[in-house]
Amino acid sequence: MRCGNHWCGVYRPDGGSYTGQSREICSGFEKEWPGEGAPSRNGGITSGGLRIDLGGAIRKFGKSRGIGLHREATFARRFLKNLIRENDIACDYALPSLFTGAITQADLSEQKRQAEFANKTPATDIQIIEKPQLSSFIGSDCYVGGVLNPEVGTIHPAKLVAGLLEAAQYHGAVVHGQTAVTGLKRTRSEFSIQTTRGTCRARNVIVATNGYTDASNPWLRRRVFPVVSRIVVTEELPSNLTASLTPDRRAMAEVRKLYCYYRPTPDGRRILLGGREPAWGHGRSTAIKHVRSGLTWIFPDLGDVKLSHSWSGNVASAVPSCL
Repeated sequence: MRCGNHWCGVYRPDGGSYTGQSREICSGFEKEWPGEGAPSRNGGITSGGLRIDLGGAIRKFGKSRGIGLHREATFARRFLKNLIRENDIACDYALPSLFTGAITQADLSEQKRQAEFANKTPATDIQIIEKPQLSSFIGSDCYVGGVLNPEVGTIHPAKLVAGLLEAAQYHGAVVHGQTAVTGLKRTRSEFSIQTTRGTCRARNVIVATNGYTDASNPWLRRRVFPVVSRIVVTEELPSNLTASLTPDRRAMAEVRKLYCYYRPTPDGRRILLGGREPAWGHGRSTAIKHVRSGLTWIFPDLGDVKLSHSWSGNVASAVPSCL
């Protein structure tokens, strides 16, 4: 059984289907409608990355666990790629790579150090992009260089959610929308799950609530807190303009604490950019203006371009004392 609104509920973490040889029944409970929230409203970049670099993970958790965490992130990207292919999910999946820009020389030096360290592990190929090469990767002068991760792809998140839901149901899963989990208790051999529509039992439970974790799981709620991320999308742009700003329809990010992430839409006609909203209490128009300022800082040529869409949602951030 799984409760929440994130992708991991569609297939078991071990890669098996819901039914398989054991004929197990898997149920999912969604507080809202399936996929409503982070899964269908994110930026569609399959980064799978960790905020802590490999060296930092090794120092904090030890060599074996630190390397294992980063290998798990790499595995997650490859698993998603195979999952999409095996289930023939039409979600505009592409593999254009991820460019992460450095704003200062100190940022670039740190990126180089991390890339050199990460590339010592198998199947890792992080490329350093120096300032003279930047025009081939991004149509902006705001960075002094950066790194390129060729394994990061892009998707249409809502289409992916729809395809995963269809695949899960095909394999025997039962997904209950508009059914909030209100409590979770562990007994000797199973879990008791209380919902707004009754109680059920399960041997295994996945809690995938991300930035929407509530009082139904006090243990997890103490360890994560919600942060509001907002996305803005430009009106349709001339094809030559989007091609010059985002060559090869590449996904982009930055090295800074409150960074922006951005990419062209799957049809290549608009630029989509996401970032943190300002502190709580501001209205929607102020939040849009704040995120738009990041767009025009990166791409001054878009200063007079209108926005066609904007939306927001919660993402979870770990409480520092729990890291």
